[in-house]
Amino acid sequence: MNSIRRLSLGLGLGAVFGLVGGLGGCSSEAPATPGGTAGSTAAGGSGGASGGMVTAGGTTSTAGATAGGATSTAGATGTAGTAGATGVAGSAGAGGGSGGGSGMPGAKASKGCGKAATQPLEMFVNYKETITPSALVTEKWQAREYWVRLPANYDPNRPYPTVFVGPGCGGKGNNAIPIQKASGNDAIVVGIDYSAAATGRDCFMTEAFPDPEVNYVEETAANVKAAFCVDESRLVIEGFSSGS
Repeated sequence: MNSIRRLSLGLGLGAVFGLVGGLGGCSSEAPATPGGTAGSTAAGGSGGASGGMVTAGGTTSTAGATAGGATSTAGATGTAGTAGATGVAGSAGAGGGSGGGSGMPGAKASKGCGKAATQPLEMFVNYKETITPSALVTEKWQAREYWVRLPANYDPNRPYPTVFVGPGCGGKGNNAIPIQKASGNDAIVVGIDYSAAATGRDCFMTEAFPDPEVNYVEETAANVKAAFCVDESRLVIEGFSSGS
């Protein structure tokens, strides 16, 4: 905003009256002289009173000048303050964590991301589950097991590619093909198990499709994604013999 200033200039009326009063005083002195000439007459005293009016005129002039001066001065408007600068936006946090670098581009974090690990790292831990019953999953197919191996320095905020591994007949999910030797610290490994109680032998159900093994693998994947930080866009399954 621009400052606005006012300046009042003019000749105070009091100053004009003072000038007129001064002139009036000079003209009033003329009749005072004859008063003096009258001498001892009482009328001479009255002429002296006329001189007092000149003094009063001077007083009026001074008062008028003072009032005029006070009116003419106006205060200047203050300068507007400068607007504060807009703050700089904070930079985005660095991706990834201590588990082996940042997550892969396009990673899709599962619901388990952000949850601290509840098992030891770099070793297979056994979990039991009950598969939801369906037309294929009858009671004898519901009780199943699986194994989870977390990498060293597992970071619960980094979505990991996850590999599901099936063993051959007679094997278990914790001793199938050791894919962790190739994936190192960059993947979660899940070992799946067959159910001898359901199939009647130490192998997966491979005789027909569709079969209950599909429900087992899908429900196991859902449980792993809910408990650990899985990259849902990078799920892999591999196996040996019956597990393949």
